[in-house]
Amino acid sequence: MLTALRKNRLLLLTLLLLEAIGGVLVYLYSRDHIHLHITNSHNDVLDAFFPYATWLGDGNLALVFVIATLLFFDWRLSLNVFFTYLIAGGITQFLKRMVFDHMKRPFPELGTHDLFYHVPGIEHNAEHSFPSGHATGAFALFFTLALYSRKVWMKWLFFGCAVIGAYSRVYINQHFLQDILVGAIIGTVISFFMFGLVEGYKTRTEFKPLVPWKRFFR
Repeated sequence: MLTALRKNRLLLLTLLLLEAIGGVLVYLYSRDHIHLHITNSHNDVLDAFFPYATWLGDGNLALVFVIATLLFFDWRLSLNVFFTYLIAGGITQFLKRMVFDHMKRPFPELGTHDLFYHVPGIEHNAEHSFPSGHATGAFALFFTLALYSRKVWMKWLFFGCAVIGAYSRVYINQHFLQDILVGAIIGTVISFFMFGLVEGYKTRTEFKPLVPWKRFFR
């Protein structure tokens, strides 16, 4: 676990910096003020991009990675991705449906405001805003992949996917900033916990992909 922290310290420091900036904004300004300011910083390119980027936190994409890592890489990685996403998502769903079930999403709260911007083609949800399930899922998935990545550029690529996936939820008016900040924390903490648990398990079993694809490139 300590080794993983050292190898990924720049990612963690960057995440902490983003969380700190977000926390300061939440402390200084109202939830509604922050959201209206973010959603009014829009253009046609972002309007077309973020409705697709939001799939980075979707469970269907996580399932694709679970199957792909099982078949072509390492079934231990596949197991890690599966349980990290499952546990992190379970925690978030419990919080949003049992503890914070009264918290509404941006559309029912601000939909009639003059400054509220409707991203074309988006159907808005109304209930269970806090915390964000997609932000949790994006960080659970991509931070796990970043922990297993040996190349630095891949770590930053996966981290960027997590950030973009989480931010998209605010841009398309499905969540407030505070929702994705907490979701990102949950996803990251569980990914580290599961990584330490799985990698700390000593076994003589060799973890091979089910499909020996590397033979085709020799």
